[in-house]
Amino acid sequence: PAAASHALVDRALERDQLPGVREMLEGVRAGRVRVEAAPVDPLTDRERAIVACLADGLTVTQIAGRLFISPNTVKSHMRSAYRKLDATSRAGAVDRARALGHDLRPGSA
Repeated sequence: PAAASHALVDRALERDQLPGVREMLEGVRAGRVRVEAAPVDPLTDRERAIVACLADGLTVTQIAGRLFISPNTVKSHMRSAYRKLDATSRAGAVDRARALGHDLRPGSA
């Protein structure tokens, strides 16, 4: 990460973009610019499928039936997805996944 940061600053200096970078960082510090961070761990395909089912409004039992797994396995994947998405509810997980660009259209699971 440090090397990437140095490379970004070097490129900005080469392109005379430092004032723009400085302005953006000041905006972040002042709360005018919101930085959306990606989860530490990306969702697995199965976790994404389960969050897509949550977006469809399915119950744990319905998700288990659709994905041919046990309800306990669904719950395990839900816990993992919630942790990765920093969510505490179904709606929060769905909103966060959408904000991060995951495709959760109906039937995408």
